[in-house]
Amino acid sequence: MHIDTLSHDHVPALIARRDIIEAAMSQYLAGAHQGHAQAEEKTAAHLLFGLMLDGLQGPGAASSIHPAVRDPAIRRHASRFGDGLAPILRDSLGERASDDFVARCADRFWVSLQAAAA
Repeated sequence: MHIDTLSHDHVPALIARRDIIEAAMSQYLAGAHQGHAQAEEKTAAHLLFGLMLDGLQGPGAASSIHPAVRDPAIRRHASRFGDGLAPILRDSLGERASDDFVARCADRFWVSLQAAAA
């Protein structure tokens, strides 16, 4: 199966579990030292997840969130978001999270982040 088709076939599962994935990512961004995710981590998780989704849906899926990624508060979390993406997707999606799909999500996140920051 072509990797672009793979992404589009699995995007509905991502969207259906968006709240779960964002909550897990918010907590991950907060780190163990902080206890519970605050508004900054929740906002960062939401915007960065949206950026990844836009990247999976192709170049025509440009979003109004891209300028928000330039905000220093959001950028502060971008690298950690990318680092935690694979394990959180695997935990949240279970069997739906094939290695190819998880890799595609991570690749699209990094490419979209770079484009949004340019």
